[in-house]
Amino acid sequence: MTAPVSSVSGLVSGIQWRDLVDQIITAESAPATRARNLITTNTSKLTSFKTYRTLLETLRTAVKKLRDGSAFDGMTASAAITTGTRQLASASAGPSALAGSYDVRVTSLAAQQKLMGTTQASSNTALGLSGTISVNGGAAITISTTDTLSDIRDRISVANTGATPSKVSASVLSIGTSSNRLVLTSDTLGSTGMTLSDVSGNVLQSLGILSAPSTIAPTAVVQAGSDAVFSINGVSLTRTNNTVTDALAGITLQLTAAEPGAVTTLTVDRSNSSAKTAMQGVTDAYNAVVTFLKDQGTPPTGTTSAPVLYGESLLRVARGSLPNTLQRTISGAASDLNFAGLAGLSLQQDGKLSLNSTLFDVAFGGRLADLRTLFQQQGSTTTGVGLTYLAAPISVNDGAYAVNITALATKATVTGTGLSGGIFTDDATPDTMSVTDGGTGKTATITLTDGMTSVQIASALSAAFTTA
Repeated sequence: MTAPVSSVSGLVSGIQWRDLVDQIITAESAPATRARNLITTNTSKLTSFKTYRTLLETLRTAVKKLRDGSAFDGMTASAAITTGTRQLASASAGPSALAGSYDVRVTSLAAQQKLMGTTQASSNTALGLSGTISVNGGAAITISTTDTLSDIRDRISVANTGATPSKVSASVLSIGTSSNRLVLTSDTLGSTGMTLSDVSGNVLQSLGILSAPSTIAPTAVVQAGSDAVFSINGVSLTRTNNTVTDALAGITLQLTAAEPGAVTTLTVDRSNSSAKTAMQGVTDAYNAVVTFLKDQGTPPTGTTSAPVLYGESLLRVARGSLPNTLQRTISGAASDLNFAGLAGLSLQQDGKLSLNSTLFDVAFGGRLADLRTLFQQQGSTTTGVGLTYLAAPISVNDGAYAVNITALATKATVTGTGLSGGIFTDDATPDTMSVTDGGTGKTATITLTDGMTSVQIASALSAAFTTA
């Protein structure tokens, strides 16, 4: 057996080859390492900038409600019993509702029609009835002699499905083992009720629902369909539903009970809570941005490294511009309500916003117009004619701008000489007509064929314009 090698000798045996190779690899990979580190740093910056953008977008969305005035447009509606034993109605109000007080009286609620047939000995035994019935003028329902009372219920129920339901629900009321009745209920409220007919045969008549081919039997009526009868501030009204959306502008009225002589008073007013929620939304969004800017602007210490966006100029600009915007005085606003702090939205020593509910409640409750002037972007034309203010970008500064109107824009018009006899005559080769819009550069092209009239050409052009 060969003896193991226990020593190495020679001139080059003392050179640390592995260390030399490692040093060469490290030196040659330095640019790649720097690139990887730079990628890591830029990726972290990109992530932080995305976070910053999201915070700014949240703030922009919150501020937009103040800028367009929607923060102050919320309405609230409440109901209270004035006379009687129960509340007759409730309401919800939208932005278009008018503040006011409304006395509601309800004589009767809208009800759905309910019919019940005569007693059948079994719900699962063939009735021996056959024919065709129609429910609310819908598709014909065929009944065969082998159908049971439950089968008839199911066939009527199937007709109340799909794209064109009959709006009539069917069920079987089993009072006892030998006492079963077909019950039909209209899915819609109102005095119109439902229409039924025996198109052929006498199925519904045999079941006691009809007294004639298209006449509902008086004895089958469990509940007659009825309209809601009520009044608002003494004005009598009738509706086919207990949910009323067209009596008071911007107000949805829900009738819940009827009681002779009873009065429920609805009060509609501006919603302080929704306005305050909007103001608090601005406060919270602003403070989130301030916290982010403060965290990113914290200088490094002996034990901590600098934040990834430390020293970025974009952040320095924001730290100065945001507070200045909030502290500026708004021209045209009331002198005692011309900057945000007077309305309760004030800056604290730590740079964050705070909402003073007491100051805001006073302004909202008694000076809504002044509050709108303070926060809502507004514009007007003070002199001259022919100019109306519509809107302005949020970046526009306050001030007066002179507008000189020298010419109004007009639409381009081209009028042809017309076709001989009103008909296009081709030369055996189809022709084309192209129209190019000078503003957008888009072109619409149609093919003219022999015999086309002026009307057909105009129609083809209109369709081409729509497509282009």
